[in-house]
Amino acid sequence: MNRRTIYRWLANFHYGGEESLKAKPIVGAPMKMNVRQMAKIIREKNPLRLKFECALWTLAMIRQLILKQFDVRLSETSVGRLTKAWASPRSGRCTRRGNNTPS
Repeated sequence: MNRRTIYRWLANFHYGGEESLKAKPIVGAPMKMNVRQMAKIIREKNPLRLKFECALWTLAMIRQLILKQFDVRLSETSVGRLTKAWASPRSGRCTRRGNNTPS
């Protein structure tokens, strides 16, 4: 551990008390698109109706649609994060492979 870090912590504690040592939230860039917009794209559209080759959504297809509808450029990684947030297990949309096959 760097000596300067320790002295900075001591100075913060001296002038601000224990509260000054608590971690502060790190603010990043604002999101270009929200989960609600993402859900609207996937729920209301069928890939085949939109002239895509496949009936299942891919990140590349969703990315193209976002660009077309919202004029927002996202990486496939960002689209993946939005998709994961939309299809979270608590929402009941995410199931493991094989769970919804008849017995």
